[in-house]
Amino acid sequence: MISPSRPVAVMWKLSGGTAWVIGPNGTPGPPLPLPRGSSPAYWTRNGEWLACRMRVREAGEAARETWLAVDTTNSRIIPLAERPEPPPAPAPEALRIRLGDLTVKDAGGDLHLRPLWLEKSLEDPAPTTGAPAPASNALGARRVLLAKDCDSAQLAPGGGAVVYLNDGAAWVRPLIRAPKRALELAQQAAMRVLLMSNARQVGLAVAMFTHDHERIPGAEEPVSDLLGKYLGNEGLLAGFVYTYSGGLLKDVEDPRKAVLGYVPGPGGRAVVFVDGHAEWQKE
Repeated sequence: MISPSRPVAVMWKLSGGTAWVIGPNGTPGPPLPLPRGSSPAYWTRNGEWLACRMRVREAGEAARETWLAVDTTNSRIIPLAERPEPPPAPAPEALRIRLGDLTVKDAGGDLHLRPLWLEKSLEDPAPTTGAPAPASNALGARRVLLAKDCDSAQLAPGGGAVVYLNDGAAWVRPLIRAPKRALELAQQAAMRVLLMSNARQVGLAVAMFTHDHERIPGAEEPVSDLLGKYLGNEGLLAGFVYTYSGGLLKDVEDPRKAVLGYVPGPGGRAVVFVDGHAEWQKE
């Protein structure tokens, strides 16, 4: 369990009656033996103690409830004379996590997965980024997939990260809040970088074809077939508009200005030239 106000957590092993305090650097402290039947309940107001309850039954008496606390500051167990005051009820969370249940069938048999989703109430105007664009579901929320399979998960206090366990390892996915417009601008900038990279690779493929065949392919030819072996990934030509009419390289007056083609993108296009360089031209 993660403290709501301090960078610490308590890892609990119910079967062995043991707890460990996890410090800010992620290192567990010494094992703390727990009385049989104890279980974590809630954090105290200052977030330093994890209150735990246990039921004690003595001979001839009815079961009674007793309390203790895991002191995360000093890594010790403290018996309590009475139930500690519980924290105030939390405000409704705009973010929540949900574990799914999915069975994938293939020739090798069935594969059982528990996908981890981060959900956000549609009534909350503050967007959360750090994952792909969210999709709406039938629960009145938008959600993004954080992990295809996990054993358990917990949303950090304040919604700054999600901690989940998978294959015996603990993973942390940070969540970043940002204005919608800032997110859109970041996505557009990333798309422009990708399109420029693709355009340069198309230019390089044309240069290699020209070296081998002593000519530049023309727009009327099956350009994707001609450049396929040079690209290695024909998907790089997706959306690319090849405009060059073809001919010999020696006949090109200025390869730095002769346009091979372009790929459109947000707010402009990535244009590649005969000499292989690419430029982003705004609309």
